Amino acid sequence: MSEARKQTIVRGTQAYEDKFIAFVDILGFTDLVERPASVEYILELTGKFGSSKEEDFARYGPATCPCAPHDARDLNFRVTQISDCAVISAEVSPAGLINLVHHCYKIAFRFLKAGHTCIGYITRGDIYHTDAQFFGPGYQRAYDHASKGKVLIFQRNAADKGTPFIEIDSDVCRYVAEQPDNCVKTVFGKLTESDGKSTAIWPFFAIETMLDIAIAQDLDAEGLRAQVQMVCDNILRLLSQLENAKATANNGGRRKIEHIERKLREVLDLKDKHLEVIDFLSQPLSPALNVRRLDK
Repeated sequence: MSEARKQTIVRGTQAYEDKFIAFVDILGFTDLVERPASVEYILELTGKFGSSKEEDFARYGPATCPCAPHDARDLNFRVTQISDCAVISAEVSPAGLINLVHHCYKIAFRFLKAGHTCIGYITRGDIYHTDAQFFGPGYQRAYDHASKGKVLIFQRNAADKGTPFIEIDSDVCRYVAEQPDNCVKTVFGKLTESDGKSTAIWPFFAIETMLDIAIAQDLDAEGLRAQVQMVCDNILRLLSQLENAKATANNGGRRKIEHIERKLREVLDLKDKHLEVIDFLSQPLSPALNVRRLDK
């Protein structure tokens, strides 16, 4: 039995638990409400946080790295969404952490696809968490870091605070590095990115690797080109949505949106290079030149 489980039992049933905790907040939500967006749209948007039942670990077990060590089949996984934010927590185990990270990745990617940005923080600490309620020092630490301009990853200058990413506590990153489970390390590396000082969820992963997925499907050159072009079109659509959002945002909101726009343009440049490679590889081979060898 893990130390976290022992600790919980000692404290009693109604007690704090040592868990991995994520706090995630939609950026620009006040502007969205005051625009005003329809109730249906806001409900659809906040629904992208997901729920405890969505993962259904209790029925199927861990979905990401299913063979990684864990205590409870359901990973003591909880998602509670209130207004424009959500708190996600999971047991302290390799499977608990990587499934929480994957859920946060899905949240960030869903908001990105809808043309919205989010900010958050993943840490470890004490929390009391049910589907309807949460509190505790661990939650408070995650909330304070995300809501008080302490997320600084990929910042462009010292004044650039509260960047639109879900940052991960260095102690949590150290926990991953110390795990012997290769799946946890590999998946964590794919779903995150570092700027050399901090690490955050990387919602651009699926867009960046689309060419690898298409190659794995053994598509021909035209099929590859169509797949990559579809990704380029989606990126351009997202950039257009972000430009529309930026038009109604305040100065701070515009700076945050510009972060995501800059990263999307970097991915777009990568996709343009992929198209160039596909075009080059699809060209017919030139006839071999008959070169006469001259002896000295």
